[in-house]
Amino acid sequence: MAVDWDEIRREYAPLVWSVVWRILPHEADALECSQDVFLEAMERSRDTSINNWGGFLRWLSTRRAIDALRRRRRQ
Repeated sequence: MAVDWDEIRREYAPLVWSVVWRILPHEADALECSQDVFLEAMERSRDTSINNWGGFLRWLSTRRAIDALRRRRRQ
C-alpha cells in the first residue's frame, strides 16, 4: 500500500516538532532531527505496515531526539 507522504507530513509535522523541540530546544538540532524522523519513517514503512502513525512518529521522534541530545552532550 502506498503511503501519502504529503498527507502524513501535513498531519504529523506539528506532533514531531513538538516532541523534538521539548527535548532539543535548539532550532537547528530540532530541524535536523525532525527531518531524520520522517526519513527513517519512510524507510521503515517500506518493510512494515504502520497502523498508528501518530504513535509511531511520537515514539520515533522521542528516540531520535534523545539520541541527538546524547551526541550533543558527548561533544
